Amino acid sequence: MAPAVLGCSGGFVEPSEVSTLTESSGFSSASPIEVEVTEDDLASTTGVMVCYQSGGPNPPPPQLLAVCSGSTPAPCYVSIAPSGPDAVVATLDVPPGDPRFWVGDAILGLTTFGPKKAHVGATVVINGADLSQVAGVYFSAKAHGTFVQTSSVTFVSTTQISVTVPQGAVSGPVKVTTQLNGYISKKQFKVK
Repeated sequence: MAPAVLGCSGGFVEPSEVSTLTESSGFSSASPIEVEVTEDDLASTTGVMVCYQSGGPNPPPPQLLAVCSGSTPAPCYVSIAPSGPDAVVATLDVPPGDPRFWVGDAILGLTTFGPKKAHVGATVVINGADLSQVAGVYFSAKAHGTFVQTSSVTFVSTTQISVTVPQGAVSGPVKVTTQLNGYISKKQFKVK
């Protein structure tokens, strides 16, 4: 493992620990190699993908792997499953060579608030993308660019969470974070 950035399209670009498989005598056959990697600090398998890049002097752009099937050649992933409370394990097939890959969650997205304005202590439903990975929700605070965390987060679905507007919150954007990244809403939430 070495610190690096391996960016795939489709909103899965994030700084990440990149796993590298190095060529060896046992890694030179024409058959795909099955690899299993466990990634910590992921709350669930929802939204998790494998980003992959073949090796060589002129490697192609990285790609997100599809699930393996009878008609899908390597590279592909066999499964992504929970491994403890805060980790996932991914099994993937890769061709011989020197591939790089990471297992990571999608970058969060926030789309709407319901209601759009509320008092401190009120319940607000937040809609967005890949919200099952959320570790914290923060509302704007009085000092510009600062946030105050809510202590109440209920996971409704992968696209919806319910939160309580915390003491000290003021009108402004809302921030959600995971163990790996964060997202600040483009829309403003109004505190009455």
